[in-house]
Amino acid sequence: MPPMKALLAFEAASRHGSFSQGAQELGVTPSAVSHQIQQLEDFLGVPLFERHAGRAVLTGAGRTYAHEIEHAMGVISGATALVAPQSQEGHLVVASGPSFAAKWLQPRLPDFLRSHPEIRIRLSTLSAYDALERSRFDIAIAYGEPPVGQRHAEPLLVERLRPLCSPALAASIGLRAPQDLARATLIHSLNALTWADYLRRV
Repeated sequence: MPPMKALLAFEAASRHGSFSQGAQELGVTPSAVSHQIQQLEDFLGVPLFERHAGRAVLTGAGRTYAHEIEHAMGVISGATALVAPQSQEGHLVVASGPSFAAKWLQPRLPDFLRSHPEIRIRLSTLSAYDALERSRFDIAIAYGEPPVGQRHAEPLLVERLRPLCSPALAASIGLRAPQDLARATLIHSLNALTWADYLRRV
């Protein structure tokens, strides 16, 4: 098991895409985050970031590890909510995915709390829809379509997705219609819509 401090440093840096922003969230220096991530890379035996002139970009292994760590953090948060429900009394518990909470929800909370000082909010992170049944919350914000019959759901946003590639790649594989994508090497994302879903809908 890798050191927890190293995991927290990696999770924050990968989520923000920056050692300095990750360090700011954790209340440490960027060099401390860099040191913790180096320890984690030594432990795993693979590089997680490519470092270029003051910036760091996740490697393929780093992207895979970041996704799994995000899932693990959601599981830990859900488990904490299950065994410590008394800590949530008197709070509005809002659950969401870790990335959504960090990049969209948290930056908007100060304005909301200034407008509604009588409301106390506690954030809880979800790793996936299957965590909804195991988590205690008042409101959950999740990506995709919820399982049938699982609580009451209201759509917030409609996402429009489209495939993109370079003109050179399109010419090399003779890309003329969406079905031609079957001949391409596709980049897969572990979200609610797969390439098979997309091709069935076009």
